[in-house]
Amino acid sequence: MTNNRRFITIFFQITSICLLIVVGSSTTIHAQKIDKIQGQTTHLAKEKQHKKDSLKSKMGKIVPVPNVISDLNLGYGAVLALGYLHDKKHTTRKDTPPTVTAIIGGGTSNGTWLAGIAHSESFKNDQYRYLGAVGYGSFNLDFYQIGKINLTKRPISVNMKGWGTVQRFLFRIANSNFFIGPQYVFGQIETTLNGSDNKHPLIDKIRDMFDQHTTFSTLSLFAQIDSRDNTISPIKGVYSGFEIDYNASWLGASNNYESYDIYGYGYVPINKWLYSIFHFDFQFSEGDIPFYREPYLNLRGVPVMRYQGKKTMLLEAQFRGYFYKNWALVAFGGAGKAFNAFSEWGDNKLIVNYGTGFRFDFKKVYGIRVGADFAWAEDDFGWYISIGTGL
Repeated sequence: MTNNRRFITIFFQITSICLLIVVGSSTTIHAQKIDKIQGQTTHLAKEKQHKKDSLKSKMGKIVPVPNVISDLNLGYGAVLALGYLHDKKHTTRKDTPPTVTAIIGGGTSNGTWLAGIAHSESFKNDQYRYLGAVGYGSFNLDFYQIGKINLTKRPISVNMKGWGTVQRFLFRIANSNFFIGPQYVFGQIETTLNGSDNKHPLIDKIRDMFDQHTTFSTLSLFAQIDSRDNTISPIKGVYSGFEIDYNASWLGASNNYESYDIYGYGYVPINKWLYSIFHFDFQFSEGDIPFYREPYLNLRGVPVMRYQGKKTMLLEAQFRGYFYKNWALVAFGGAGKAFNAFSEWGDNKLIVNYGTGFRFDFKKVYGIRVGADFAWAEDDFGWYISIGTGL
């Protein structure tokens, strides 16, 4: 559900998730208020409800959003976003996201921590959308492959710390659900090896690969279509698009490379109690890309950065079936590959994940689903707290 799936830094990934949850939850609340007003049977009730909503809008609102982290690589922890909902501007679109400013901070059991601030706003009846964030973080991660060096049996622990900012501006095409626009990301990351494992057979060869200070300065083009009926817990609709990133020394970056991402989510209701989600994601990179920005397989049950390459492809499917009131069981599965060249496709292992979980629908509160997932992949197992779809 995040608009930027590629790993720029894990800070931006978690920041985007928290901010989008704040925006999506408040958008759902706003839509429910409109539906409730329209359902009143008398003009007096409509006027009374409208005055209450107007008063709440003028007062503003702070929405706390916790996001639990339970990744095999990042460790266990949490991120808390405090989102302030600004005064609601006049709009004729029911699905217009509110203006939100969020302060975000958190950490995990392996010493990872982050802090930052983000802002999201729409203009001119939701014809334009802006998203910006800036922050600092320190991340401890294991890497299992660097270039053609396989570290599966003995991964290298790396500390990544630095700051960055992202600025995105999207334009709605006419009155459609199609958006297009630019994004700019700038940041500086310092990477160092954790500890002093001198017994590692490749330590002398790879130390220079990790101990480095890099600057990324990336111009991006986004194009996406979003026909979901809900931004956090959609039941039907499509969310799909592509992203083109260009990182260059003439922009102030340390490396020259390009990356591409083509993705899609399809939300298909099968009947009144069974619902499905289908997801695909193809990522490609070319040039002198730093190891921490290479695409990786983002599958439940697979640690972050576990399978990396200059190219990744994955397919997923998930089914949710209700068995008692607002309670539902979830079953999911997927497969993907990470490789450096298409000629290596047959030589790289197909990674398969599968799992199950449960959801509870807060239909009368936020219109979102909360639950847990339990996933297996190869020799790994992971559990996750899910807010929304889980994908």
